[in-house]
Amino acid sequence: MEENEYTESEYTPPESYFLASFDEQNRLEDFVLIDGDLTDDKYNELVADEYVKISETDWKYYQGYIDKGEYGNGYIRDPETNSPVSAPESSYEQINTVKKEYEEQVKELKDSLVTAILSNDEELVSELKEEYAALMQEYMNSLEEANNG
Repeated sequence: MEENEYTESEYTPPESYFLASFDEQNRLEDFVLIDGDLTDDKYNELVADEYVKISETDWKYYQGYIDKGEYGNGYIRDPETNSPVSAPESSYEQINTVKKEYEEQVKELKDSLVTAILSNDEELVSELKEEYAALMQEYMNSLEEANNG
């Protein structure tokens, strides 16, 4: 084998680059491969339309070819670094997290309230009702916040 020849396992093709646009949530919206077919005019037009240059590796993250991110929702663009970062939990996942967080507290409070009622402890019943109302308000606020993301 000559000095400048490579075996297939040694050769790594140069990385490609793309011009990419992202939506308001910084998810990949559109992309164009930067290659010999992309004219300077078209390149400048895309850049004027807020397309940014990304590497092939970054593109693979956005497309989900490398992995699905921390929450399984893929990757979004960090506008400060122009790099892929794990997409945040979806509203659905955030709501489920909030539900899990509060359901046990609500159950314990209800159980305590039933015990207080059965014991005819009116003072404790009154305290627990206030605590329950406050907890439910906090729970509803947390659900609304998770839903509105």
